[in-house]
Order: sequence, then C-alpha cells, then structure tokens
Amino acid sequence: MQDMATGDDPSSRSVSVREISDALLQLIATFDQVDGAPRGFGTEAPLSHLDIHLLQHVADRPQDNASAIAQKFGVTRGAVSQHVAWLRSEGLLEPADQPSRGRSLKLVLTGSGRRAVEEHERLHERYSVLAGNLLLAASADEKKRLLEFLKGFDEGMSRLGEKEGL
Repeated sequence: MQDMATGDDPSSRSVSVREISDALLQLIATFDQVDGAPRGFGTEAPLSHLDIHLLQHVADRPQDNASAIAQKFGVTRGAVSQHVAWLRSEGLLEPADQPSRGRSLKLVLTGSGRRAVEEHERLHERYSVLAGNLLLAASADEKKRLLEFLKGFDEGMSRLGEKEGL
C-alpha cells in the first residue's frame, strides 16, 4: 500500500535504530502511565503499582516474609511493612496466624484482596490479548527475535541503571 502523501511504499522504508529506540521509550512511558496509575481493582482502595504487585506476590508466594518481598521488589523491609500495614487497614491482607516469638508474620489475602488480585490478573490478560493481536502475522522466528530483543534491552537498561547508581 502506498503512502498517500508521498506515494512511497511504507514497507520499503528503512527504519533507523533511533526510531525504534524512541518508539520503545515512548511505549515504556505510556505503559508506566497506564499501568502505574493507582486503581481500585474492584475495591475501594486506590492501589499503587507496588500495592497490587505485593498482593499478587502474597497470593503466589504466601510463605515469603518481608525480607524476601523487599528483595523481590527492590525496596526496603520498612517500605514493605508500611505497604502491608496500609493494605491490612484497607482490609486486603490479614495475618494467617499469630506469630510466635522470633517468627515473622505470615499474611493471607482477604476476600477483597483476592478480588483485587483477580482484577489485576484480568488486566494482565488484556495486555496479553493486545500483544497477541499485534503479533498475529508474525512468524515464530520473528516472535523469538522480538522476545530476545526485549530481554536484551531490559538487561541493558538494568546495567545502565546500575552504572548510574539507580
């Protein structure tokens, strides 16, 4: 199909690395804005990105303590404790049992917490459907190369962040 303004075939146009990089950075910014915005996930509480992922983590790995959760999310145990206290006050988490001396408190989701996690999983399913629809025409090899590119970009960004002290 020809571009009406230029008469060029857009599929024959060379794409620069800068255009790809800029498009990827714009995607990251858009995703951060959409996914990072606090939302209720079927509850009254405005849950931050960390809040909903903390709930998801408790659902998936109820045996983990605050130290393991903090390490997973790259935050301090104090930050995890603050979020847990807030999530408990909102009725989304509750203690699984009373800790004995020296034992850490284990947490479980309440009914509202389970509802939030289910809504969060539905959101991620919508992301998967969107990606799947965009990749319908891609070959298995193209999908593999795209995944390798994305993983490589993620690793490179992580290394860049470490060099910058982030």
